[in-house]
Amino acid sequence: MQPTPLAKSRRTGIMQYAMALPVLLLAILAAEFLLRVRHRTLRSTWPSELCSETQAVVWDEVRDRYRIVCLGDSNTFGEGLPSRQAFPALLEAQLREKFPQLDAVVINAGIRGNTAVQGLARLTCDVLRFKPHVVVSAFGANDGNLGRWPLDLIRERQMARQTTWSGRAESWLEHSHLYQTLRARMGRFLRQASELHYDGVEDASLSESQPRVSVEGFVLAQRLLVGRLQAAGCAVFLMTTTLSRSSFPVGAGSFEQQMAIYQDYDRIIREVAAASSSSLIDLQLLLKDQTPGQADPLIAPDAVHLTTAGHRAVAAMVLSSLEQSGLLHSNPDLRR
Repeated sequence: MQPTPLAKSRRTGIMQYAMALPVLLLAILAAEFLLRVRHRTLRSTWPSELCSETQAVVWDEVRDRYRIVCLGDSNTFGEGLPSRQAFPALLEAQLREKFPQLDAVVINAGIRGNTAVQGLARLTCDVLRFKPHVVVSAFGANDGNLGRWPLDLIRERQMARQTTWSGRAESWLEHSHLYQTLRARMGRFLRQASELHYDGVEDASLSESQPRVSVEGFVLAQRLLVGRLQAAGCAVFLMTTTLSRSSFPVGAGSFEQQMAIYQDYDRIIREVAAASSSSLIDLQLLLKDQTPGQADPLIAPDAVHLTTAGHRAVAAMVLSSLEQSGLLHSNPDLRR
């Protein structure tokens, strides 16, 4: 029985599609490759907010060393001080002196003004690319600060989307440079309304009286940070904030309201550490154990940032926590 003209036409169409599919796939792969090369070239020219020492770190120079990354905000960065006086650099010096056989390197991944949500967003590029054995995460000072920034709510919503299947699928797609390019070029058609504006117009005074990251957002950010780090095989140390002085500048709300928020966020850090079996570095205990005269030299006059003496004290506290964990006394496998 001879095939009908309609059947022949359909068969021809199927064969044409089958022949075109490899060509289309090859074109997509070629576009993806060329865009990756272009984006990598462009990214190398972007200014980085990381300290210059971290920007200069080369993988081949640290791959055979015991790698510790300190992720955080301006207190990790070392605001107002040379980077060699920030606690990550001081910790490395103390480790070299006390555990020379470990050959440890401590990488400073602190960025001024960062929240835990922002730290989570840069986890891959600023932390996991170093394949660290230990990560010290120190957030909360900016998260709990009254006076929400315009982008804070958007960042928090984008983070929350990672907990849904559709959000995870989109996060997977975002690894494609072709997808990123198409989305950027057609953004006004593809972006969801929640990424472009608030649900209604938010009152400015209300925004100023809200923390930069909500309580729920801070809990989620801490859990996601710990989860991703532990999944990558990192030992995690969570650090509480340094804020405890009555001279802390309050931009909105009352001093009592601001301090209550910080107490809540420190409590969240402790609870997440306990629930995830992470180690806790409680700076509040360090400050409370000092007499007023002893604690004052640790915090700068702005009541926010650590002084040189404060960074030395924090480095010693982190070292003590590392020793108590037993990580420094074992023979770690540096091949990761």
